[in-house]
Amino acid sequence: MSNAAHTETAPAIGEAIAIALNAEADAWIMLVPAGVQVRGRDGRTFKNPDPHAVVAAFAKDGRAAPIDINHAQFLKAPAGDESPAAGWIEEIEVRDGAIWGRVEWTKIGLNALGDKSYRYISPALIAPGETIVGIAGAGLVNRPNFNMPALNSEEDPTASALAEKLGLPAGASMGEIVAAVDALKLNAATPEALALAVEQRDKAVADLNARLEAERRAEATTLVEQAVKDGKITPATKGDYLALCATREGLEKVKCIIAKQVSFFAVFDLDDRQLGAAGDGVGLNAQLREIADKMGTPHEAIAAVVAEQESANAGK
Repeated sequence: MSNAAHTETAPAIGEAIAIALNAEADAWIMLVPAGVQVRGRDGRTFKNPDPHAVVAAFAKDGRAAPIDINHAQFLKAPAGDESPAAGWIEEIEVRDGAIWGRVEWTKIGLNALGDKSYRYISPALIAPGETIVGIAGAGLVNRPNFNMPALNSEEDPTASALAEKLGLPAGASMGEIVAAVDALKLNAATPEALALAVEQRDKAVADLNARLEAERRAEATTLVEQAVKDGKITPATKGDYLALCATREGLEKVKCIIAKQVSFFAVFDLDDRQLGAAGDGVGLNAQLREIADKMGTPHEAIAAVVAEQESANAGK
């Protein structure tokens, strides 16, 4: 088969390279900053008491929310003007109190961010009475109301690798990369170059996922072990709580659960004298035995928590 025939039957490199650009075209971005109250630059204050409820409402709706340019969907579309999507918010989740969204960018969005025509995101909130209950979408803007991180402020190692393969400068923008890709056609060497780009992308994604997983595991272990020391959960349930922390969303839910738990040391005002009074062969007094029985927890499990608490008290 000749090169000409191959060019006619094969897809343009712009279509094929979309696989290698997946890390940029599908990304997580912050939509609403953390905080029970979020104050905008215009002076308005929005209440965000339950970000997990916002996530649940978005999931229940089941539809992706559009991202446009300068909120055109609300300002231009009602007048019949076009408001093409720059991206689509496919799902949202809570991270350390902030609301993040997974966005699939369109070519319009990638170009706008790549050449830095737009640098910030502005969420379109559903907020009756200034209490956030949902997210209707978002807009790419240059003057965001909330204090948000720039979307294109950090260099992406995957984009740099692609730029190098395309013969562009290391600091080439995503718009320049897309333009260079669209200007090319497949040739005999392209499959190898594309395979290398995909391999580099997969390695970068794997390294990032491994780092995030290690951070999640360390954070979950610290959280659960502290809860045991504080008497909020028993050692017997430690493994169950760690299992619930298997995902970032699960970890955030466990944080909320533990934050609402009250230490049984505090509830029953157990001071050092009470802790040290043995009464059942495993180091529990009558009051602690009663607590264990009401909780349905073996006396040995409560005794282990008591031992840790006594050790902590001794070290003070």
